[in-house]
Amino acid sequence: MLRTLIFAITALAAVRVLAQEPTNPADLGAAPLTREDAARSNSLSYGVTSSTAYDDNVQGSYGRGNVTSLIQPQFGLWISRPRLQSHLFYGPGYTFSTSVASQSDASQAVGGDAQYLFSRRLSLSVRGSFLNTSNPLESINAAALLPQLGILERPTQDFAGARVHQTMGQVASNLVYRVSAHTSAGIGGSFTDTRYSTIFDGVGVVNNHLSSQTWSAHSFLSEQVRPALAVGVNYAAQNFSSAQSGASTLTHSALAFATVSFSPHIQGSIFAGPEFSYIHSEPPAMVVVTPESKATSLSFGSTLYWQGEKNGLAASFMQRVSDSMETSAGAVRARVINLRTNRQITRRITANLFAYYVSNAALVGVQASPLPDSISGGFGLSRSLTPRIAANLSAFHQEFMSSDVLSSGLSSHEVVSISITCSFSRPIGR
Repeated sequence: MLRTLIFAITALAAVRVLAQEPTNPADLGAAPLTREDAARSNSLSYGVTSSTAYDDNVQGSYGRGNVTSLIQPQFGLWISRPRLQSHLFYGPGYTFSTSVASQSDASQAVGGDAQYLFSRRLSLSVRGSFLNTSNPLESINAAALLPQLGILERPTQDFAGARVHQTMGQVASNLVYRVSAHTSAGIGGSFTDTRYSTIFDGVGVVNNHLSSQTWSAHSFLSEQVRPALAVGVNYAAQNFSSAQSGASTLTHSALAFATVSFSPHIQGSIFAGPEFSYIHSEPPAMVVVTPESKATSLSFGSTLYWQGEKNGLAASFMQRVSDSMETSAGAVRARVINLRTNRQITRRITANLFAYYVSNAALVGVQASPLPDSISGGFGLSRSLTPRIAANLSAFHQEFMSSDVLSSGLSSHEVVSISITCSFSRPIGR
C-alpha cells in the first residue's frame, strides 16, 4: 500500500511538470541553492564583512581557545546578455589572531562562471574558483560564495573547516550540442590543484605539507524521454596524483544516470556504473613491490535539489574514486555526503544549515593509510538590520574520525562567529 501511494504521488507530480532540458552530468551538484541567486543579472555588488570568531580548541595549542577577527571586502558582478550569462566574485581578506601568531594571515577568494551560446544548439560553459586561506570560516563559506564543480569532478575536501592553511584551485569547462529537441551531447574537462599545510606554533615544530592534482575529461549523451524524466550515459577518464608519494591513478568510469523532475524546481538524480583504475606507485627504497596494479570498483550516488524563490535544499551522496594526498596510489575510494539548506523564517530573518562527511578507503590492500574520515556541520542565522546592513550568527563543529601523520595534532573543535555585512548593489547596462 505504501509503495502504491508513493508511486501515485510521484506520478501526479510528474504530470504537472513542465518540459525540462536534457541533463548534463557535469552540472550535478553545481546549481545555485535558490532561484533568487540564479535570477540576479546585470548588476554590480560591493561591500564588506567584519566578523569575530571564537575557536575552543586551536590546533597545536592543546585545547587553548583563540579569538580571531576577519575583515573581508567583497565584489560581485552579474551579466546577462542574449548570448552570455556570467557571474564573478572576488573577496580578499585578512585575519587577526589574538594569541596564536600563525593564525594571522591574508586570504584570497575568487571565482566565476560563464555560459556562452554560439547558436541555439551549441553552448560553452566555464566555471572556476581559487581559495587561499588559513581561516576555517572562509573554507566553510567558500561553498556558498564561490562557484563549485559538479560532484563528479570536484575534489573531496577532507579539511573543510580545519585549522590548516589551504590553497585550492579548480576549473572546468563543457561544450554541449543540442542534437534534437530532446537529445544533447557534450564533452568537457576539469583540473584541480589542492594543497594543505599545518600551521602549528612552537619552537622546533615541523609543519606538514600535502598536495594533489587531478585532471579529467568526459563525454556524455542525454535524452529527455519524458517531460519529467531524462536519462543518459557518461564516460570519464580521471587522473589523480600525489606529490608526497609520487603515485598516480588513472580511472575510467562509465555511468548511467537518470534525473526525475518532481516539479519545475524539485529534481532528483541517480547514477551508477563501474570504475577501472590503473595505479602507478613509487615503491619505497629497498622494498620490492609491484609498482603497477589494477582495481575495479562501483561508483554510484544521488542528488536532490529543491530550488525555491528564497528557500532551497541541496543534498547529495556519492561513492567514487577520488583524490588523496597520502596513499601510495594517489587516490582512494571515497564516500561523500553533502547537505545545504536555506530557509527564510521571516521577512528579515534567514537560517541555513550544512553538513559534510567524507569517508576514505584504500583502493587496494597494499596501499598506505588514506586520509582520515572527517565531518563538519553547523548552522547560521542572518537578520537584516537595514536594506544594506545584516547581522550574522554562525557556529560549526569539525573533527577527524581517525588519526594520521598530518592530522595527529588536529583535534575536533567548535567555532562560533558573529559578523556584520554592509553591502550595496547597483544595476549596470540595460
